[in-house]
Amino acid sequence: ASADDAAVRVTFDDFRRLVRRLEEEHKQQRFARKLFDEFDKDHNGHLDGAEMQRFLDAVHMTLSAEARAFFRHHMLVADRDGKVTFDEFARALADVDRNADVTERRMRQSFDAFDAGRKGHLDASDVRRLLEQLGLATEPRHVLRVLHALNADRHGCVDFADFRAVLLQLPD
Repeated sequence: ASADDAAVRVTFDDFRRLVRRLEEEHKQQRFARKLFDEFDKDHNGHLDGAEMQRFLDAVHMTLSAEARAFFRHHMLVADRDGKVTFDEFARALADVDRNADVTERRMRQSFDAFDAGRKGHLDASDVRRLLEQLGLATEPRHVLRVLHALNADRHGCVDFADFRAVLLQLPD
């Protein structure tokens, strides 16, 4: 085998990762196309200001204010023509997806930082430490009240889903 052959050899795992990435990108493109077509009411191949506003209103509850502002800037201001093509829309959607992944990782890191012993949930002592770091009251009755408020499914501790749900409801 020549040096050129060695340069283009790919392991099976590398190939599998590449195929998965391409499949995911294709899935994201199909999703973006379906979403774009849903809001391109006049089917002219772009979203005008009113169509874009309808999109932003529709996703208001699922996107943070930061993500909505990103969409506005990325698609309406940065483009400067006030019209959003499918390619611009798909790029912005992918960027928001990447930012959401970062946010999810940060939420997980925050949760893990307070989960002493990596139990997979926060108990009263973890919540007390969290409140202490935030400079809030840490009396036992206050800790129990906060634990109860965070514990959406009432199983006695705060799992990541409970923690995440509360963080997503906080104002931006």
